[in-house]
Amino acid sequence: MESLAADPALSRWRPVLLRARDDQRIVRRDAAYRHPDVEQVCQTLNDGPPANAGDLAALVTDRLDEIADRIRNSNTDDWRQY
Repeated sequence: MESLAADPALSRWRPVLLRARDDQRIVRRDAAYRHPDVEQVCQTLNDGPPANAGDLAALVTDRLDEIADRIRNSNTDDWRQY
């Protein structure tokens, strides 16, 4: 798909080709995704390694939200360390 999108003779089709490439990447990603099993979920919830990149992103976001809440709402001056 990359070679087709880069072909000057197909320049008028470039937006369509790029869209098709992106759609195919989404289909491939969705087809390759495997839901974590119960054991992986329990490990993740018990501060174990995340089962996948989505879990890692959720854990990091949750931790940052906790830190932000503590800095914003506590009586300490935690914000000074940053």
